[in-house]
Amino acid sequence: MSVGFSQGKGDIDARAGNICLSLRNVLSDVQDFNAFLGTKQHADLTALGYTDAEATELTTNFTFLDQFRQVFEGTQAIPTPVNIKALTTPFTGVN
Repeated sequence: MSVGFSQGKGDIDARAGNICLSLRNVLSDVQDFNAFLGTKQHADLTALGYTDAEATELTTNFTFLDQFRQVFEGTQAIPTPVNIKALTTPFTGVN
């Protein structure tokens, strides 16, 4: 009996497919959430308890994350490098 993940063709195919589906689904969520944020004024977010800086960071970072989605879909190119991981850190804590 082996320990850990098996490494047969079916296992590799399933893992690859699951990762691609997860990425597609997460980027779809980014699109939906960015669209939701687009319906909110800065004042709406501060009324919910966000500081001015937090509201700006939230909307700005999700705008950039949505650009990443558009790159994924082939509808946009990012002319300068963007650290996507850094954009997510404020929402996930130190990692």
